[in-house]
Amino acid sequence: MAEQRQKPLSSALIFHFFEQFGTLYGSGITPVEALEIMQRDTDNREITKLLTFLSEGMDAGDPFSLCVENSGVFPGYVCELLRLGEETGRLDEVCGSLAVYYEEQDDLRSSIRNAVTYPVVMLLMMFAVIVVLVTQVMPLFSQVFEQLGASMSGVSLALLRMSELFSRSYKVLAGLMVLALVLFLYFYQTARGQKQFLALLSAFPPTRSFADSIALTRFTGALKMTQAAGMGPDRCLALSMNVVENERVRERAEKSLELLSAGESFSDSVGKTGLFPPFYASMLRVFARAGRMDQAMNFIASRYRRDTDQRIARALSAIEPALVMILSVIVGTILLSVILPLMGMMTSIG
Repeated sequence: MAEQRQKPLSSALIFHFFEQFGTLYGSGITPVEALEIMQRDTDNREITKLLTFLSEGMDAGDPFSLCVENSGVFPGYVCELLRLGEETGRLDEVCGSLAVYYEEQDDLRSSIRNAVTYPVVMLLMMFAVIVVLVTQVMPLFSQVFEQLGASMSGVSLALLRMSELFSRSYKVLAGLMVLALVLFLYFYQTARGQKQFLALLSAFPPTRSFADSIALTRFTGALKMTQAAGMGPDRCLALSMNVVENERVRERAEKSLELLSAGESFSDSVGKTGLFPPFYASMLRVFARAGRMDQAMNFIASRYRRDTDQRIARALSAIEPALVMILSVIVGTILLSVILPLMGMMTSIG
């Protein structure tokens, strides 16, 4: 069966796909019937094309995991998890784990987008307000000063010179604003742009710990998902590294896998490399002895997710008043620099 040429699905679409398919298949419906029901109920052209391709493949006798792999729209580790689910008879559980994982990833992506969107919009508004004040308002005050037989000085004169410069180079300013908007849309809308934005966060020292927190949130979510599918620790680590693009986290994960392959326990390998803090490594060690590794991994994944959400919330709560204060100071400085001298002149004339 030939592979389908279609762009990869977003996290939201993968979540909805496996949520619906897992629910239908878990209720006793065959995979082919589940795909047909999903095809009748969807109005998304992209999903309809995918469901048709999968149905045709299964009608031809191919297993579900192979059809998913041939579609070319799912990550490789998804296909491997589905294959394992078919071999162990736990396909419905694997689909449920995939749905939960991609729902969490979509929520995380939305949180990051919201955290970036607000300050960017505020900065663009600040820039626009300042440009209007300097290019439109300042020349009016200059005319008033001239009519009163006075001239600007100090900050007022500097702002007037700036307004003249902006007036001569408004095309350049407009181009810079358009470029900033294009970059924002690129980072916001495209998968490659989002990866590059996270790489920038990782390279910038003040945001490096935040980028590491995002990477560890995704990594622990993948570990939780692969463990729920019944994979061994070494395979869980190997597959979970596929979702990590942060170089520091990936390097520690690779070292952990090397130690695990050399005979170390999972808890010792992630603890010695610093992949997880000592507290989490100790928890994994204790829970592993009790045969409850999955519970420990669920706890760690939820803690990392909550920590990332809290970091985003704190960043937004700090950015909003800071931007408002900066805008107020700039606008107030511009207006006071011309209004106070003007009021002094009017008082002396009166």
